[in-house]
Amino acid sequence: MRLVLPVLLIVPAVVLFGLQRQSNGDDSAFVATERHGVAYLRGLVPLEIELVGAQVAAAAGTPVQREPLVAAIGAAAKADGDYGAELLAHDRWTDVRAKIEGVPATGSPATVFAAYSEALDLLLDLADKVRDASGLARDPHAETFYLADGGAQELPEGIAAAGQYAGRVLLARQLAQSAQTDALFGIAEARSDLISSASDLSEDMQLASQGPAGTSLDAGLLAKIDAYSRAADSLVPAAASARTTFTADPAQITNDRNDLGRAGSALSAALLSVLDNLLRDREASLRTRAAVAVAVLVAAIVLGLVPVTLAVVHSLRGRRRRTGAAGGPPSGPPPAEAPHPAAERWPDDYPARAPYERGESVRAAR
Repeated sequence: MRLVLPVLLIVPAVVLFGLQRQSNGDDSAFVATERHGVAYLRGLVPLEIELVGAQVAAAAGTPVQREPLVAAIGAAAKADGDYGAELLAHDRWTDVRAKIEGVPATGSPATVFAAYSEALDLLLDLADKVRDASGLARDPHAETFYLADGGAQELPEGIAAAGQYAGRVLLARQLAQSAQTDALFGIAEARSDLISSASDLSEDMQLASQGPAGTSLDAGLLAKIDAYSRAADSLVPAAASARTTFTADPAQITNDRNDLGRAGSALSAALLSVLDNLLRDREASLRTRAAVAVAVLVAAIVLGLVPVTLAVVHSLRGRRRRTGAAGGPPSGPPPAEAPHPAAERWPDDYPARAPYERGESVRAAR
């Protein structure tokens, strides 16, 4: 019966610790993969900004600055080298890089614009793959889910839609008036995509701010969201139609698109930073939870072994007392020892004689 209580205390504690350790380990691995996805996206969004800038420049017929684009490719390649294999994105990145590097340096504005557009489509597919493979698309926490949706999906799609809109408008202005009607469909589609993405991004930020970690959306981040929204409104005025954009100054369209690109770049960096901080805090919380679980298990084992240890000590002491009682001296006077057989003939046992008697005996013997 003495072992029943320790068993009832220790065994459930060990079982619960094992279950908690497995669950905690799975959660920690999930969060770590999400952070790797964020790190990968940090390399992709700047590349998208440079790619869209090159796309719009090509549509305007101006030379494309390749140096910033090459630098952005290098940063994205490093991110893929670090996390591409884990996120199963390496093959897609190889296709994206090959497509970008294969864009002709010269050619008609429409041809170069189309080549950059194809590269952008592949880049957006890669971003979606990273978002899905890293788990950002299914994060169980509301604030991180909506931040990931806004920073990894809606914002990249909005930046790409802005490039499509500005590029198509610039290309359409170069067409004959009779051919501009067909171009209006593509312009209207890009305009709708940009407005829809900006609206969804604002909704994501509002929903994220309502979560437990909504305080992480500080004034600086909200200011960047407002700047991006203003840039989108300047590029595609709500009151303007697709046809009235033909009357806009091409240089102003390019500038508005560039402003949106800069605002989008700053907003993306801020969003991904906030998202990574939330995931890092969750990792720390999981480590604390694991440490607490170990402490609880140790305490349960100690509490369970204390009664057993006391029982063993008590049993040993009782056994020693019983052993001492059985082997100790008997009560009463000690028994007399039997004389040794040879003791009867030993001279020292004879009665002692007076000195004169010993002397007379000696003289008689002489």
